[in-house]
Amino acid sequence: MINQIKSNLRKEVKISLIGKRGVKLSGEIVMSISARREYFLVIREKYYQARDKKEKTRLLDEYCENTGQARIYVIRRMHQDAKLPLGRKKIRQSVYAGEVTATLIRV
Repeated sequence: MINQIKSNLRKEVKISLIGKRGVKLSGEIVMSISARREYFLVIREKYYQARDKKEKTRLLDEYCENTGQARIYVIRRMHQDAKLPLGRKKIRQSVYAGEVTATLIRV
């Protein structure tokens, strides 16, 4: 009888924790939104520093397993606000010679 009451109390505690803007994970673990956001920022930084696809895959798998979020959602969030370094702009060589460019400028 006492064990049944304890298990019912545990269930009520789990439900109340989940109801306070937390996310239920596997088992009894609950992660709040602010903790999940901090974790996401850390993982995103590591994701962009990763050198190969295997490491990126491992980071995504770890994050999805720990937060319970869908993989495609996480990938889209990774690229959503990312400030990626811009590459050098290609400077193209001119195709036309001197007389032609002068005429083109006049037109």
